[in-house]
Amino acid sequence: MKIVLYPDPNLLQEAAPVEEFDSELREKVEEMFPLMYEAKGCGLAAPQVAWLLRVFIVNLAGEAGKGEEKAYVNPRIVEKRGTVVAEEGCLSIPGVTGPVRRASWVRIEASDLAGKTFQEESTSELHARVLQHELDHLNGILFVSKVVPSQQKLILKKLREMREGVPAGRA
Repeated sequence: MKIVLYPDPNLLQEAAPVEEFDSELREKVEEMFPLMYEAKGCGLAAPQVAWLLRVFIVNLAGEAGKGEEKAYVNPRIVEKRGTVVAEEGCLSIPGVTGPVRRASWVRIEASDLAGKTFQEESTSELHARVLQHELDHLNGILFVSKVVPSQQKLILKKLREMREGVPAGRA
């Protein structure tokens, strides 16, 4: 298992719902955490490892042994409040960041790895941002499509360079 990079087509696919809450699900989720930490991230969605199921993981501390590791299966946002614009990046699009408008607070409903449904409220703007970003991955949406309009041209140029194999910022 490895993190796939833009322009990998898996990143633009909508993920299928999880139907089997089995040992394979738990094992794959456990494999994702070390990848996320190695890449210095705090969230990782299954499509980012070419696994097209509705699963993502979060640990806001971004480091093994710190913070809380949590898996979200078949998640959906049931309530949003406020808006905030902040810089965002993605482990699948290294070296590219941009300002994205997101809800500042969300309530999410998901299942845990045993299939038990839970609801959770974001505890910070960062937490809300990570939940929304990872859920977007499950819908085949990349953060770059949500960058504020004033930065769109720059982001599109960086993505074109990535597709053409030119290191970001070197064209």
